[in-house]
Amino acid sequence: MPAVIAKKRAAAVAAKPSVDYPQRNETVVSESYAIRVTVPDGTLGVEVSINDGPWHACRPAAGHWWFDWSGFGEGRHEIVARHALPDGRSVRSESRKIAVRKASAQGA
Repeated sequence: MPAVIAKKRAAAVAAKPSVDYPQRNETVVSESYAIRVTVPDGTLGVEVSINDGPWHACRPAAGHWWFDWSGFGEGRHEIVARHALPDGRSVRSESRKIAVRKASAQGA
């Protein structure tokens, strides 16, 4: 029975991370944004990449992983997350496409 439990745990850890926020096709209107990623238990670390750029480490808090994003330009952006598995592999999320339109551009 312990082998079955270990196999189930390994399968759960290999699950894809999920970029929860911003939501798909959301328009971000602030000067900064906290990207939220959910990953399975047993994850050793989480990173995000924006527009195929470098990977940035996320911080764990409140049962999720977070990246404080700022300094971004207006237009379309694509976010991808990945989490590290205990065996050294990493698993990527599906990409999340969003738009940024600064509040000042909306007349606010």
